[in-house]
Amino acid sequence: MKRIYYITAIALTALCAVSCELDNYVAPEGCIYGEIIDSGTGEAMPLPVEGNNGAVINLMEVGTKATLAQSFYARHDGSFRDAMVFKGLYSVTADGPFVAEGPYEVEVGDQTELKIYALPYSRIEASASADGMKVTINYKVSPVESGARITTTYVLWNYRMQTDIITGNFCSSKADFTGKAEGSVTINIANEVQYNANKEKIIANGGKVYLRVAADVGGHINYSKVQEVIISE
Repeated sequence: MKRIYYITAIALTALCAVSCELDNYVAPEGCIYGEIIDSGTGEAMPLPVEGNNGAVINLMEVGTKATLAQSFYARHDGSFRDAMVFKGLYSVTADGPFVAEGPYEVEVGDQTELKIYALPYSRIEASASADGMKVTINYKVSPVESGARITTTYVLWNYRMQTDIITGNFCSSKADFTGKAEGSVTINIANEVQYNANKEKIIANGGKVYLRVAADVGGHINYSKVQEVIISE
């Protein structure tokens, strides 16, 4: 019996030594942040909501045997941030509804800023207003490539700022398949099913609802900035 206890003690000691060794590995201490910039306007590019179909930032470590990129999503406002990166030299690329410049070679340290320049497939201007429970959004879609065709335009509303058509982050949508570049859509929020289902959340948020326009140009969907309005009964 003593022999069994002795062998068990040795095994536990070895396991503890391995665990301590693993725990002593250095944690990621680097951070990379910045924005995806529309190279035509110099402004942050509106993007899909971060998620499976969102814009992706890819980091491939340079000078190592790394074969797999570290990837994370950019936010809907064009910004991005990853604070779990090992310090070192990386080749950085971006994928999304745009044609990005790059790759960028970046030395990632404690707080490293990077601006990634890209061209969207379309730019969308939008402005929204509210009159009681009715909200109106006016928009204009401008394809970047001359002659590119607008397939569909979507007007979305949501009770959350994170709003897009691809990931289903919207309460309802109004689609226009005519290919018109400009339009105006009015929605009576009081008649919307999702308003009644989320009324308490909207009231708790000061009556704020969010509208956004998306346009499909050549199979690529770009967005306007999110428009915030306040409704009242």
